[in-house]
Amino acid sequence: MNIFLTTDAFPPGAGGSGRSTATLAKALVRRGHRVRVVVARTEPRDQKSWEGIDVAEVRIPPSRYGGSRDRERAFASGLKRAAGEEAWDLVHAQHWLSAVASRLAVPRIPLIVTVRDYWPVCLWSTMLSGDAICPGCSYTRRVICVARNKPLLS
Repeated sequence: MNIFLTTDAFPPGAGGSGRSTATLAKALVRRGHRVRVVVARTEPRDQKSWEGIDVAEVRIPPSRYGGSRDRERAFASGLKRAAGEEAWDLVHAQHWLSAVASRLAVPRIPLIVTVRDYWPVCLWSTMLSGDAICPGCSYTRRVICVARNKPLLS
Protein backbone atom coordinates (compact mmCIF):
# COMPACT_ATOMS: atom_id res chain seq x y z
CA MET A 1 0.00 0.00 0.00
CA ASN A 2 1.22 3.56 -0.76
CA ILE A 3 0.58 5.81 2.23
CA PHE A 4 0.86 9.59 2.31
CA LEU A 5 1.40 10.84 5.90
CA THR A 6 0.76 14.55 6.45
CA THR A 7 1.82 16.37 9.59
CA ASP A 8 2.64 19.73 11.11
CA ALA A 9 5.63 18.38 13.08
CA PHE A 10 8.37 15.96 12.05
CA PRO A 11 10.79 14.31 12.85
CA PRO A 12 10.60 13.09 16.44
CA GLY A 13 11.70 15.75 18.88
CA ALA A 14 9.53 18.26 17.06
CA GLY A 15 6.53 17.59 19.26
CA GLY A 16 4.19 14.71 19.94
CA SER A 17 2.86 14.72 16.40
CA GLY A 18 6.42 14.24 15.14
CA ARG A 19 6.92 11.24 17.42
CA SER A 20 3.63 9.59 16.55
CA THR A 21 4.15 10.20 12.82
CA ALA A 22 7.64 8.66 13.02
CA THR A 23 6.38 5.64 14.96
CA LEU A 24 3.57 5.06 12.47
CA ALA A 25 5.83 5.56 9.43
CA LYS A 26 8.45 3.11 10.73
CA ALA A 27 5.82 0.48 11.55
CA LEU A 28 4.23 0.80 8.11
CA VAL A 29 7.60 0.51 6.33
CA ARG A 30 8.48 -2.57 8.43
CA ARG A 31 5.25 -4.13 7.16
CA GLY A 32 6.23 -3.49 3.55
CA HIS A 33 4.24 -0.34 2.80
CA ARG A 34 5.62 2.64 0.89
CA VAL A 35 5.41 5.83 2.94
CA ARG A 36 5.99 9.51 2.26
CA VAL A 37 5.84 11.95 5.17
CA VAL A 38 4.91 15.49 4.16
CA VAL A 39 5.54 18.11 6.82
CA ALA A 40 4.39 21.73 6.99
CA ARG A 41 7.16 24.12 8.01
CA THR A 42 7.53 27.88 8.23
CA GLU A 43 11.29 27.36 7.80
CA PRO A 44 12.07 24.33 5.57
CA ARG A 45 15.25 22.38 6.39
CA ASP A 46 15.74 20.75 2.99
CA GLN A 47 14.98 17.37 4.53
CA LYS A 48 14.47 14.63 1.92
CA SER A 49 14.45 11.53 4.12
CA TRP A 50 14.55 10.35 7.71
CA GLU A 51 15.76 6.88 8.65
CA GLY A 52 15.09 5.68 5.10
CA ILE A 53 11.59 7.21 4.94
CA ASP A 54 10.81 9.64 2.12
CA VAL A 55 10.15 13.16 3.46
CA ALA A 56 8.80 16.22 1.63
CA GLU A 57 8.55 19.68 3.13
CA VAL A 58 5.92 22.31 2.42
CA ARG A 59 6.49 25.95 3.28
CA ILE A 60 3.58 27.55 5.11
CA PRO A 61 3.21 31.08 6.50
CA PRO A 62 3.81 31.63 10.21
CA SER A 63 0.88 31.21 12.56
CA ARG A 64 -1.20 34.29 13.27
CA TYR A 65 -3.59 34.63 16.15
CA GLY A 66 -7.15 33.84 15.14
CA GLY A 67 -6.62 32.51 11.63
CA SER A 68 -5.35 29.42 9.89
CA ARG A 69 -6.91 29.67 6.43
CA ASP A 70 -3.69 30.92 4.75
CA ARG A 71 -1.70 28.11 6.39
CA GLU A 72 -4.25 25.48 5.32
CA ARG A 73 -4.28 26.73 1.72
CA ALA A 74 -0.48 26.89 1.52
CA PHE A 75 -0.18 23.39 2.98
CA ALA A 76 -2.86 22.05 0.62
CA SER A 77 -1.07 23.51 -2.39
CA GLY A 78 2.22 21.98 -1.28
CA LEU A 79 0.58 18.63 -0.53
CA LYS A 80 -0.84 18.52 -4.03
CA ARG A 81 2.67 19.03 -5.44
CA ALA A 82 4.16 16.44 -3.05
CA ALA A 83 1.54 13.86 -4.02
CA GLY A 84 2.31 14.41 -7.69
CA GLU A 85 0.94 11.87 -10.11
CA GLU A 86 1.76 8.92 -7.88
CA ALA A 87 -0.89 6.38 -6.94
CA TRP A 88 -1.51 6.93 -3.22
CA ASP A 89 -3.89 4.49 -1.56
CA LEU A 90 -4.42 6.34 1.70
CA VAL A 91 -3.74 9.68 3.39
CA HIS A 92 -3.11 9.68 7.14
CA ALA A 93 -3.23 13.22 8.54
CA GLN A 94 -1.97 14.26 11.97
CA HIS A 95 -4.15 16.99 13.53
CA TRP A 96 -6.51 19.56 12.05
CA LEU A 97 -4.09 21.55 9.84
CA SER A 98 -3.00 18.38 8.06
CA ALA A 99 -6.55 17.03 7.85
CA VAL A 100 -8.06 20.11 6.23
CA ALA A 101 -5.12 20.59 3.87
CA SER A 102 -5.11 16.89 2.90
CA ARG A 103 -8.81 16.91 2.08
CA LEU A 104 -8.34 20.03 -0.06
CA ALA A 105 -5.24 18.66 -1.82
CA VAL A 106 -6.25 15.08 -2.59
CA PRO A 107 -10.01 14.82 -2.09
CA ARG A 108 -10.43 11.46 -3.84
CA ILE A 109 -7.93 9.54 -1.69
CA PRO A 110 -9.34 7.92 1.48
CA LEU A 111 -8.38 9.98 4.54
CA ILE A 112 -7.68 8.95 8.13
CA VAL A 113 -7.11 11.67 10.76
CA THR A 114 -5.37 11.26 14.11
CA VAL A 115 -6.04 13.92 16.73
CA ARG A 116 -3.76 13.07 19.63
CA ASP A 117 -4.95 15.65 22.14
CA TYR A 118 -7.41 18.44 22.76
CA TRP A 119 -5.31 21.45 21.73
CA PRO A 120 -7.51 22.33 18.75
CA VAL A 121 -10.38 22.93 21.20
CA CYS A 122 -8.50 23.56 24.45
CA LEU A 123 -5.60 25.99 24.82
CA TRP A 124 -3.96 23.74 27.42
CA SER A 125 -4.64 20.34 25.79
CA THR A 126 -6.12 19.01 29.01
CA MET A 127 -9.85 19.78 28.90
CA LEU A 128 -9.44 20.79 32.55
CA SER A 129 -10.48 23.99 34.26
CA GLY A 130 -8.30 24.13 37.33
CA ASP A 131 -8.61 20.65 38.85
CA ALA A 132 -12.08 19.93 37.41
CA ILE A 133 -13.20 18.72 34.00
CA CYS A 134 -13.88 21.72 31.79
CA PRO A 135 -17.61 22.46 31.54
CA GLY A 136 -17.16 23.52 27.91
CA CYS A 137 -15.38 26.33 26.16
CA SER A 138 -16.82 29.79 25.65
CA TYR A 139 -15.29 33.23 25.36
CA THR A 140 -15.74 33.90 29.09
CA ARG A 141 -14.36 30.52 30.14
CA ARG A 142 -11.38 30.96 27.81
CA VAL A 143 -10.58 34.30 29.48
CA ILE A 144 -10.77 32.59 32.90
CA CYS A 145 -8.51 29.75 31.73
CA VAL A 146 -5.94 32.17 30.33
CA ALA A 147 -5.98 34.12 33.59
CA ARG A 148 -5.43 30.92 35.60
CA ASN A 149 -2.74 29.44 33.40
CA LYS A 150 -0.93 32.51 32.00
CA PRO A 151 -1.77 35.46 34.25
CA LEU A 152 0.63 37.77 32.41
CA LEU A 153 -1.49 37.41 29.25
CA SER A 154 -4.73 38.51 30.91
